[in-house]
Formats: sequence, structure tokens, C-alpha cells
Amino acid sequence: MKKVLEKINNTLSLQVYQILRYGMFFLSGVVFTRSGLSLSSIGEYETFIFIAGAFSFFGISAIINSTLSSFHAHPTHKSPFFFNIFMFMLLFGGVLSLLIWQLPQLAHAILRVDLGRYESRLLAIYLLFSAPAYLLEYVYLLKNKAISILTYGIFSFTVHILLVIMPVLVFGEIQYAFIGLVVTAFIKFCWVIRLVYKYSVFKWDGAIMRHQVRATIPLALASFLSGCGDYIDGVLVSNYYDKSVFAIFRYGARELPLSMLLANAMSMSLLPQIASNAQATYAQIKKKSLKLMHYLFPISMILMLVSHFLYSHIFNPNFSTSAQIFNIYLLLIFSRLVFPQTIVMGLGKSNIIFIASLIEICINIVASLFLMQWFGLFGIAFGTILAFYSEKLFLILWLKGKAHIHPVEYIPIIPLLSYSIILWSLFLLENKYF
Repeated sequence: MKKVLEKINNTLSLQVYQILRYGMFFLSGVVFTRSGLSLSSIGEYETFIFIAGAFSFFGISAIINSTLSSFHAHPTHKSPFFFNIFMFMLLFGGVLSLLIWQLPQLAHAILRVDLGRYESRLLAIYLLFSAPAYLLEYVYLLKNKAISILTYGIFSFTVHILLVIMPVLVFGEIQYAFIGLVVTAFIKFCWVIRLVYKYSVFKWDGAIMRHQVRATIPLALASFLSGCGDYIDGVLVSNYYDKSVFAIFRYGARELPLSMLLANAMSMSLLPQIASNAQATYAQIKKKSLKLMHYLFPISMILMLVSHFLYSHIFNPNFSTSAQIFNIYLLLIFSRLVFPQTIVMGLGKSNIIFIASLIEICINIVASLFLMQWFGLFGIAFGTILAFYSEKLFLILWLKGKAHIHPVEYIPIIPLLSYSIILWSLFLLENKYF
């Protein structure tokens, strides 16, 4: 047991945590669809989760990334750093909460989705508590508490089952899931207050807040632009095709969740180390990304070969086109397993991340419109692939030209190209576009 615990590091713990977090919501969806709940009730739950994520994802991810990249300047045991980050996230959650509470129609105006007044009030309370609670696992990360990250992940998964899923199964009403989400968020909120009290001084620091705001704004804009990619694809499909085609596209436009979760967790776990030990961290990025390639590329290849069979049997033969779109999105793994953005953020160049995201969104729109003329529905998916590849290429070239960091320092180039050639070859053999 001791040897197993010794092998648990921050990267592995955060990866497991992200998988557990994804599993919580995936399990909810599976259980609710088999529980006898009506489609409208399940739709209410999915709408609640969708609105919460859509309104908060850009701000939360930006604050967390800026926190990870700037922690090196506040390494002492009892600095006011964590307290000020907590207050920043609480302020962000409070603004979102106030907007939803006072303007429940806001979600419909922006996202074209509706939520009842009672559910909107619960959503406002949920956002207030959940926003600062996202800091919890990253405090553990920055304090090198790998086991604590795992413990918290298992706790969160268990509480989600007990407070969100079980009440719905017992009472048969989806409203209990909303209440469970709010209570769970409040428990995590109390936990993060305790953690901030343990590792920080409760003291407002204007210098810390000003630095975080300056670092967070371009990252928030970058996250917002990146998140708009799916929305743009959906708008193009809905404007040029009917609703049945839109459903086919949405069911297929899903990249491998495991690759995104593991890659993001790896990136965030290594981000704080760049400022203190850059060269060693570049080597770690190269080593750990190679390890991910050995797992995720073969999985992607297998899925590409069996996707038509899976889509035809899990859904029905009408969704065979969805399988082809899914195969295109599997090609995103090439860009997911390259990590120039981690180094750029670690260097504190958040404005470069924003420029890269702006390039990505522009290429996504232009390429999708152009390729749609040649490949129809598939051209929109190809536009997304081209946009993601271009974003990573821009960051790689910027690091080489401006920071003098060569790609070979942090990218296992030969394995990456070898795996990618095989994956693209399978794609061209399996899908007849040309």
C-alpha cells in the first residue's frame, strides 16, 4: 500500500479527480434516463447544468489558470494569496448569482434556453457557492497534497450520489436534484473556507487583486472565445440544415472525453512549476504527454474503427452520419496532446493566449463556411479541426520565436507524428470524403 501511495503525484491525482467529476454528471444522466423520469424533467436538469456551466466556465477557468501561474510569487505558508483568490471567485460567483436572481430571463436571452423561476433561484444560490468552491482542489495542488485531491474527489463523487441522485430515485421528482446540487455546493464552500483559513491570512491585498484581474481578463476572454466554438458550429448547422440534421451533428460532434480530461489535468498540474523550474518542467511535459499518447492514440484508433457499429447500435442506423462526424472530432487528439499553452501561461503571457483564441475562432468561422461548400456538414467539423491545429501552431511558433523555446524541448515529436499519421490514415480509409 505504501508503494502505491508513493506513486500518487499531483498530476495523477488531478487526472483521477477530473474523471470522477465527469463521471458524477455522466452517471446522473444515465440513472435519470432509466429512472422513469419524463424527458421534460431530465431536460430541466440538463438545462440547469448547461446554464451553470455556460455562465461560469470562462471566468472560473481564467481565475484558476492565473492563480496557478502566479502562485510562485506567494509561496509562504500564511500569505494572503489564497484568501484574495477566494474573494475574487466569491465576487465573480456573487455577480453571476445576482444576475440570475434579478434577471431570470437572462439565460433565455443569451442561450435560448428556459428555466422556471424556482429553478432559477436555486441556480443563483448554486452559482454563489459553487464558484469559489472550484478553488478547493487547486489549493491542494499548490500545496502538493496529492492524496487530499483524491480524497476530495471520492468525497465529491459519493456526496453527489447521496444528495443529487438518490433523492430523485426515492421521491421521483427532479427538483430534489437541484436542491442536492445546492447543498453539495454549500458543503464544498464551507470546506474551501476551512482550507483558506488553514493556508492563508484573511487580509485584503490590493496588489494581489490587481495582478489577478490583469492576468484573468485576457484568459477569460480566451476561454469565452474557445467556448464559442461549439456554439458557432451549432449556429452554422441550424442555419443551413433542418433540425433532424442538427441532432445528427450534435450527437457526433463530441471528442474523446478522456483525452480532454487527462490532458487538461496534466496541463494544470504542471503549470505552477514553470516559473520556479522551467527546464525541468518542459521535460516533464514531454515525458507525461508521451505517456498519454501511448494510451489515448490507440483508444482513438479503436473508436474510429468501431464508431459506425457503435452509433448504429447505441442509437439507430440513422445516426451513421454522426459516427463520421465523431471520427473527425477524434482527430482533435493531435492538438490536445501538445501543450504550448501551458508554457505560455506559466510565463505569464495571458495576452498571447487571448490572441491565439482569437485566431482560433476566426479560422473556425472562415474555414467552416468555406469547407462546408465542399464537404457539407462534415466541412463544419473539419473547420473546427483546422482551427484547433492553427491555435497550437501559433503558440508553438510564438514560443520558438519570442521565448526561444524549441518544440523538441516539450513535444515528443517523432511519436506524435507517427501516431498522427496512423490515425489520419485510418480516418481516410474508414471515411470516404475524397
